[in-house]
Amino acid sequence: MCLVKLFLLSGNDTEALARERAQLLQTPGVREDADCAEDGGAGAVSAVECVSMFGGSRVCAVEHFEAVSKENVERIIAAAPASDAVLVCRGDQIAPWITKALQGVAEVRRFPLAHGRDIADRVLEVAKAEGVQLGGAQRKLLVERCGENLERVRSVCWQLATIGVSNPTERQLLALIGSSDTAGVPWDVTDALDKGDTAAALQAAVGLEPLAVLSYLCNVVAQAGQVVEACCSTPADVEKLLGQKSFQARKTLDLSRRLGREGVRSAWAVLSSAEVAAKGRRGSEAALSTALYELSGVWGARS
Repeated sequence: MCLVKLFLLSGNDTEALARERAQLLQTPGVREDADCAEDGGAGAVSAVECVSMFGGSRVCAVEHFEAVSKENVERIIAAAPASDAVLVCRGDQIAPWITKALQGVAEVRRFPLAHGRDIADRVLEVAKAEGVQLGGAQRKLLVERCGENLERVRSVCWQLATIGVSNPTERQLLALIGSSDTAGVPWDVTDALDKGDTAAALQAAVGLEPLAVLSYLCNVVAQAGQVVEACCSTPADVEKLLGQKSFQARKTLDLSRRLGREGVRSAWAVLSSAEVAAKGRRGSEAALSTALYELSGVWGARS
């Protein structure tokens, strides 16, 4: 008899997968996180092999399960009959040998995204949920540029809503879609702010759409504020609250601790002023530069 509960989640319908994952992780027990990309599955093995010191089942959220090693798959199978752990494993393109090896131990749940008209309808639903109205041309543009990546669609629509645009033009969409590409996301800007390096933050923003950077910063500050208000104390708390992956959850928690309630208010005031200035005579580039100067005083690492 196999007591362990091991779920393998994969697929490109990221929203449906995230909902299922969140529901499975609500199982009562001691929550922890593991990442096979970092340890080859050692954390998952530990959850199955070792009884929790705090009592109750170990409930482990496992990322990048496609990177699990053959040795650790074998160890999971060997320990499964005597373990009451719950492993919720998420992975991209999990190899057939992994699912075959875990037959009888794991329950595989796939979340493929529909094609064609179904995707266009989902794009409209996502936009509507964010308070954004899309015309035919705008919807077509999002479908063509974002494809099945509904998280990217949601990011673009959230940014539009943040800067007060409910009926975007195609030009506005293109600017924000560009900033949602991996190469265009202003992570270097926030990394520099984390270090209190104003010059590096200004340099990282060169060539990016100013309104897109401002809306991204608004999102980051808003998430930090949510973490502060929810009194989150661990990355797992943040992941559950915001649906972020473990690495991003750690960064959000760290920022929330540096800012605190007063810092969140100060950062939000800076960004609100920048949004107004960006629409005035000074222009968006000057407004962003001023905002980065002012943010570096409240954002950066504390000694």
